[in-house]
Amino acid sequence: MDNQQDLIIQLKQAVPQAVLKVQPFGHSEMTSVWIEGHSLLSVATFLKNTALFKLDWLENLCVVEFEKVFVMTYFIRSTATHYHLVLRISVPTVELDRTIEFPSIRTIWPMGVMIENEISELFGILFQEPLHQSAQNEKNLAHLLLPKLGMKSWEGFPLRKQYGIHVTHQT
Repeated sequence: MDNQQDLIIQLKQAVPQAVLKVQPFGHSEMTSVWIEGHSLLSVATFLKNTALFKLDWLENLCVVEFEKVFVMTYFIRSTATHYHLVLRISVPTVELDRTIEFPSIRTIWPMGVMIENEISELFGILFQEPLHQSAQNEKNLAHLLLPKLGMKSWEGFPLRKQYGIHVTHQT
């Protein structure tokens, strides 16, 4: 049996109802697995802690907005085995000018801290840590990338589709 197929079968058994769709990721040899958003932490924990797979490295986390839906794409791989996987999740937005709360993976893949902070600032997605972790890891989420404009902080989320750029012309 193909190793990626074995991974998918075990994932479906370990976290029932989590997997929505399995397909190739673009024209690459990587497998893309669409999962339910509420199962992210269970899926991530399984993939990291299962000895056969050891998907212990979050290589990248990307966000794209398509018509009131954010698509979160987690590129994960193992530093000990040959396994790699792309996890994808759709996050619908209710109000485009509000922040969106979503589970944080930083307790599973600590290298995700800076990526999540960047996404929070640019897209307005607030990554929520488990309750027992949030008091320990409370951080100052001041703007890291966006400039302070005089005495005011940056307003809005510049990578959202509805964000308008206001240019003032000096003569």
